[in-house]
Amino acid sequence: MSGIPKEPFDDLFRHANDPSRGTPFSGRPMPPQLRYRRLSDIPARAVRWAWQQRLAYGEFTLVAGDAGVGKGFLMSYIMAQFTTGEPWPEDERPREPRDVLLLSAEENAASTIRPRLQAIGGNPARVIIPDTVLSPEAADLSQDHADKEAPGGVLGDLLDVTYNTIKTNYFTKEQELDDLGVRIRLLLENEAKAPGVPLNLARHMPQIAELVLEARPALVVVDPLKAYLDGVDVSSSIGVRTAMRPLLRLAEVAGFVLIGVLHLNKGGSNKAIYRVADSQAFIQCARTAFAIGIDYADQARRRRLVLNMKSNLDEPALGMAYEITTKFVLDDQGQETIKSARLDWVELGIETTADELFRDPGVEPGTDPTMVGEAKAWLEARLAERFQPASLLFSDAAAHGISKPALVRAKRELGVTVRKLSLQEAENIGWKSRKEDGFDSTPWAWFAAKKPRVLGALRCWFGECGDPVVGFSQDGVPCCDGHRLGDLDPLD
Repeated sequence: MSGIPKEPFDDLFRHANDPSRGTPFSGRPMPPQLRYRRLSDIPARAVRWAWQQRLAYGEFTLVAGDAGVGKGFLMSYIMAQFTTGEPWPEDERPREPRDVLLLSAEENAASTIRPRLQAIGGNPARVIIPDTVLSPEAADLSQDHADKEAPGGVLGDLLDVTYNTIKTNYFTKEQELDDLGVRIRLLLENEAKAPGVPLNLARHMPQIAELVLEARPALVVVDPLKAYLDGVDVSSSIGVRTAMRPLLRLAEVAGFVLIGVLHLNKGGSNKAIYRVADSQAFIQCARTAFAIGIDYADQARRRRLVLNMKSNLDEPALGMAYEITTKFVLDDQGQETIKSARLDWVELGIETTADELFRDPGVEPGTDPTMVGEAKAWLEARLAERFQPASLLFSDAAAHGISKPALVRAKRELGVTVRKLSLQEAENIGWKSRKEDGFDSTPWAWFAAKKPRVLGALRCWFGECGDPVVGFSQDGVPCCDGHRLGDLDPLD
């Protein structure tokens, strides 16, 4: 243990108290000071639930699901509950309507977000959607654009190119073209007057904090979370934690519910928390987390399950199921002409967990997990007697409504033998159950086709033939009396 001081702490303090390192009166810069608090100085407080066991004020909740599974409908429902103060399912406590801050990088506010919120009964006046951040550089660019009036300037050139492209490729009616031209001109002029840079959680926390202090939202939704972390290595735990720390601290101080939405990865883990895309730091930072997935027990495939993945604040919440239904909402003229959709809860108190939702790691994304059991029963019956060509099995399985990924998974779970049926046809592959031989015939299949003379010796070597070994071949392979190869050296 040479090189380690006998009294390491004495040496440490001696170094820390060295006057040459600087003091408040030495004129030298002092080292950074460590700030600390005693736990006894921190007041204890109870968790304040916005939605019991699911959403807590001042805490981060993660919602994850595959693309297209219906995460946006759940976010619309949660925002509607906050903006109206309506009671939650299984939670009848009265609440006041509150404002919501929504950061959405994928949905269109006019055609998707507002119609969905109206369809579920929410109040659009209480939803705040930040657009861009007007930086000093953007302000200079704005003045530069203002000095170049259309036509002939940058704005005019862009307008002409866009207008002519659309005219050539998409529109024939003059009225539609004129209306579109007006909209394009207004859009480009607005962009020229107030250009900005996309909002970024890692770079624009001062602006976000200022908006939070002004609007006092009870809920902040970031959908998807990854879209607002441009420049951050989302596969790095350190990078994610560093970028998320200011936002988590803001949620704690301002007391709003923070919801981050993420997609699932394409992995095959049967642990739901490992299916969350990118760094595990996202779900590690969350105090509660939920997975959204298709309920494959529903033959119509309409039900969506909301299941608990993680709960650090209370007992895990029970699962819930909803269906998405069509709903027409009012346009600006008060007519129900806009077709949208909303969720309707169809079952509460579901005891299924998120791990059970992803319990079958061998199923490809989009494959029904319950189909694997059906595929296993079907395949076992088909292979009970003889080898069958794989191509025939795939086509017959498809005719029975069994997908190829489910059949491949069933083959793997049953331990099916794969054997080339013909040396002349490379594609002529057959499957057969391993049960009929009482041993794993996979290695013997290759030797039967390529090296038939050594097959018997190999079976002796592995003790599969059941006969006593009487000698060794020239290659030192043990052989029984029935599987002699060449000159056999008898045992002493």
